[in-house]
Amino acid sequence: YMRPKDRMIIAPFSKRIDSITGPTNDVGTINEAVRNVRPLGGTAILDALLQTARALQDAEGRRAIVLVT
Repeated sequence: YMRPKDRMIIAPFSKRIDSITGPTNDVGTINEAVRNVRPLGGTAILDALLQTARALQDAEGRRAIVLVT
């Protein structure tokens, strides 16, 4: 459930962060971005978390990072 001021960033990663979607509250954009995530092998979890946290630091509303591995 997203509140009106909430925004989401989809940031797929493997050895690097792929193209980032967001911050957005458009459900269609979010769903499409999640559907297009493909496993590529290798992980740069720390880099992904740091880059995503930086992208969220100025966002209004609630902030959370959900890591799916």
